[in-house]
Amino acid sequence: MWFGARRNIEPLIRTHLFISASNQSGSTFLLAALSTSRATWNLPGEGQNALGYVGPTVGRGRLRGALKVWAARPQWRDVLTNATLYDWPRTRRAWYFQAWARDPRASVFVTKSPPHLLLVDELARHFVNAKFLFMVRNCQMLWIGP
Repeated sequence: MWFGARRNIEPLIRTHLFISASNQSGSTFLLAALSTSRATWNLPGEGQNALGYVGPTVGRGRLRGALKVWAARPQWRDVLTNATLYDWPRTRRAWYFQAWARDPRASVFVTKSPPHLLLVDELARHFVNAKFLFMVRNCQMLWIGP
């Protein structure tokens, strides 16, 4: 196992892969599967929960109560999409420091954060070769009736 805290991984990262998904869509399973690849640098958890992340965090402050319904209220969306509340260079350094890989030559940084679904344009602007994997939850309703 290789750790970002022990090396400068910034020159190694050629692609940033953001898993953009709503809650309960299978993104945790996908993230775990991708972490088995020798090509990926991975975080121990979701990006918005990483130590050193600079941006609004659901469940705290102005987003109290928004844990799984962070896009449900306009005021919560307004906070999450306010670009001035984020410090992406600082967050990137914190993410790289906490990242781990199976191979020291890994070139893809992978993270997921459900609220970042609202920030695709910001992520594309601040991260080199940003790629997005969008997941949609199966919202099929089951009808049990006569």
